[in-house]
Order: sequence, then C-alpha cells, then structure tokens
Amino acid sequence: MTGNDAQDRDIWLGLGLAEAASEAKVGPVPMADIMAGGRRIRRRRRTVVGALALASAVALGGGALTQLHPAPVATAAGGPGTAAALGPAAAPATATTPAAKDPLKPQRVLLAEGTTDGKSWKVWRALWPLAPKERAYEQALAVWQERSAYTPDVSKPTEAFVQQYWQPGNDVTNDYVEVDGVRQGHDGQGVTPAAGHLLPEMAAQSTFGGGMLGHWSKDDPGPFFPAEIGMVDLGPTVDKVVVTWSDGTKTEPKPVTVGDSPIRVIAMGRPQDKRATLWQFFDRDGKKVPNDGTTLFR
Repeated sequence: MTGNDAQDRDIWLGLGLAEAASEAKVGPVPMADIMAGGRRIRRRRRTVVGALALASAVALGGGALTQLHPAPVATAAGGPGTAAALGPAAAPATATTPAAKDPLKPQRVLLAEGTTDGKSWKVWRALWPLAPKERAYEQALAVWQERSAYTPDVSKPTEAFVQQYWQPGNDVTNDYVEVDGVRQGHDGQGVTPAAGHLLPEMAAQSTFGGGMLGHWSKDDPGPFFPAEIGMVDLGPTVDKVVVTWSDGTKTEPKPVTVGDSPIRVIAMGRPQDKRATLWQFFDRDGKKVPNDGTTLFR
C-alpha cells in the first residue's frame, strides 16, 4: 500500500474541529488519529472557523432503488423509536451547557431505510455523548470495540494519543449500514459539536460536507451494498433539501435530528440510472440558502 493509500485508510472524519467548542484552542489538531481507528471517507470537507468537517455518508453499490422511507427518530438510547414529524430547524445553540450524559451510552437514530432488489437496508448514526477528558480513552475503547466486531482491522486506540489530542465540546459519531438486519463493515467515524458548543459562525453554514460510506480508497472500494446512499450533515438554519435528478424528477429527503446535536443529517438513495443535477437548501421561511458545496451523486 502506498503512503497516500495508507492516509486514505487511517482516519477520523472530523478533521480540524479545534474550534468546534468556543473554549478550544485554535490551531492544527490531528483529529485524524484520535482513537486511532476508522477509515477515511473520501469526501469534500468544509472549513469554517477552524474547519468543521462533519457529514458521514454512504456509498452502497448499484441496484434498482424501489423504496426510500423517511427515517423514524430514536426516542431512547440504543435503538430506534417510532416515526415522528420533523419540525422547523433548531435555533442556533446557546452557550448553556446541558447536563452531562453517559459517554458510554450512544444514542442510535435511523436515518433512512429502503428495499432494493429484494434486500432491505438501513442507515444508522450512533451518537456517543461528549466525554470529559478523564473518560475520553474509556469512550475511545468502547467505540473501537463495537466497530472492530464488524471491521476487524480498525486500529485500537492508545491512551497517550487520546489524552494528548482530546478536544472539549465534541460528540463522537459512527455511521453504519445494515443489510437484511445484519450490520456491515466499512462504516464511518467522526465528531460533531455537542449541544451548546456550536459557534455562531458555524451555525450560519447550510452544510458541512457530504459523501458516501464504504469507499475507502481506489484500491479498496468496499463491499457491494444493495443501494448507493449519500449523506449530508446540515446546519441548523436548513429546513428543507431538494435534489433534482437528470430526468427532471425531484426528491426531498427529510432532515433527521440525532439526539440533541445541533447538526442534523439527511440520508437518501440514488435512483437507478439517475444523477443529481442540482442541490437546493431552504430555511424555515422557504428562503433559499447557499449550497456550501454538496455535489453527491453527480
């Protein structure tokens, strides 16, 4: 494997979140190695006040997409809840610090599900709450233990590295896919600002990136999943997303709230033999907001 390929494979998605919390020190922080696990999803990253790169997304191999359902939102840690109507986008986070949550109890939210060529698939996000520094390594081990059961070559974190590069204000995210009820490998791990830690400059952004889960590098494209699915992490001002396809049809994937995170996410499948020609984002008043660079499915 070449040096570039190795770099593509050893990552944290959430690079450059040194300023995700207002108390964080500005400067280059190698978040790519914190917890020393995971894979690089080759994706576009967004830089805002210290670079906020958030969205995980999924690349799942071809097939005719026959169904895509809005995702029900989890109501308790550890599993999905019933479907719930999504209200207006959340207001920018305040400086109030919420009560601490158990960093070893992730909340899992179903982002999207569908059936393609007779196989069902689901896309999940696990949100591991902000861990204080004294428990950061404990959380890193817990995340690694869960992920390594499905992707055995994920590197085990070291305590020294986790402690050295721990950053306050961030939740940990893990996005993964189930096919016919079985969790697959080639997942994605990253970080996202915890509730109360999103800077106003960041809150003004419409999107923070997007990509496809499962593609690690040109030499290791990942497993073949029933459908190709993309994900985009959204700023709190975005209330609606409209995707126009090459045949003129449109899709409106529903933004999903994950726990109390100020960043919401959409997941959607690419219809067979179509490509996206336009991504549009709107606020709660129906006013168009800038597309900060989303080009999935083109």
